[in-house]
Amino acid sequence: MLYIHRLLKFIVLFLMITTWTYAGTLQVQIKNNRLLLQAQDSFLQDILHEIERQGVKISVDPKFNPKISVSFRNRDLQKGLDSLLKPFSYILIWKASATPPGSELAEIRIFNRGTPTEQSRSPNLAVVRNPEDGSFYIKNTIMVRLKPGADVAQFRSRLNKIGGRIVSFHTGSGIYEIRLPENSDTLNWVKRFADFPDVSHAEPNYAFHSPILYRYTGFDNAPIRLAETDIPEDAAPIAIMDSGLNMDHNLENVVLTSLDALNPNQPITDTVGHGTRMALIASGLIDPVGDSTEEDPPNPVIPIKLFDENGWSSNSHIIRGIDFALKNGARVLSLSWKTQNPSPFLQDALDYAHSKGAIIIAAAGNEPTGEPVYPAAYPSVTGVGALDPDGLSWQKSNYGAFVDVQAPGFAIFPTEQGQAEMRAGTSISTAYIANQIASYLRRHPGASNEEALEAVKQNTAN
Repeated sequence: MLYIHRLLKFIVLFLMITTWTYAGTLQVQIKNNRLLLQAQDSFLQDILHEIERQGVKISVDPKFNPKISVSFRNRDLQKGLDSLLKPFSYILIWKASATPPGSELAEIRIFNRGTPTEQSRSPNLAVVRNPEDGSFYIKNTIMVRLKPGADVAQFRSRLNKIGGRIVSFHTGSGIYEIRLPENSDTLNWVKRFADFPDVSHAEPNYAFHSPILYRYTGFDNAPIRLAETDIPEDAAPIAIMDSGLNMDHNLENVVLTSLDALNPNQPITDTVGHGTRMALIASGLIDPVGDSTEEDPPNPVIPIKLFDENGWSSNSHIIRGIDFALKNGARVLSLSWKTQNPSPFLQDALDYAHSKGAIIIAAAGNEPTGEPVYPAAYPSVTGVGALDPDGLSWQKSNYGAFVDVQAPGFAIFPTEQGQAEMRAGTSISTAYIANQIASYLRRHPGASNEEALEAVKQNTAN
């Protein structure tokens, strides 16, 4: 009996040590978009649970739970998760961050390849980060331009052989949006398409995030002008290419038409709120703090929703929005957002809009790096910096040779609780300059774009 008792104690001790050793084989740490993952025969769900404990939302079918052995000590987060989740269909959703490296993983969605969930069919974009340069792009999508005289039918035939298809075509700049098969190596396909004999240029469908306005509280209710008067027939419409629009702030009478570029068959909405605020400024229903110009009738606006519910947009949606704006008579395009990565295709699309008579205004950004951002730094675009309420350069406004004009960047907006808050950013300055240009064109219908821009710059400088 004593022997059996000692044997049982030994077995229990062995199991405890084994259990402790196994528990120590799973380590997960995410820091600065780097991944430490040590797993030895660990269940996928356990790994995902540890990732979730670090602030990343996880959506996964419980039946996906294989054992995994893997070792990443300091792997790029995007590459590490791509390797871990390779057997599945999945989406990584990123969000902007106020701290370096400027973005962080917000959510992982994993679903069966044959039967995607409702979440995977949502209009939210599948955004991927390029570990090489930090840029973002849309998964399984690339942008292509063919060489002059290329055989489009032959190009379609080549696409069919690889399981790709043309999603859209922008006639003005000759850019095709190509959808690749699920779980394609997008960056590799960009290189392969660039070598096709009938392709002149290929690039990822670059993505970028909606800006965040600085917020200050403790203010009185925001004064919103009522747009009860009719819009003058000679008014210059402003396309607000942003996060959409909600109609709770007396905007009905100034909205000419609208588009949800992500869901063209759906009415426009704005859960982010940024686009609605820009429409209030651009229309003139709210004046920024420090505005000393004469009061003008409201300007008509064309809200175009480019950003999804997580605040992401892409070049293909911008191009779609530009087409809609031009077809509906927009004279001014207000772009209150930016990206660090230049894109020849985005520049081409904006150059095309400029050639069709549109005045394009874009934000310089709320990080005073002195480095150019896009689209503000493109030659066909007017870059806008921000002034503080005292009329001085706002300390958080970007600067540099690409900034063409500065304008008031603080404004008081209403909140859903019936209170008010002050917001600040070059986004506001951009919408305000768009407002001033449209007002000038209404008062001077024969003025050229160059004359309108110069007059507004002079007026703002004074």
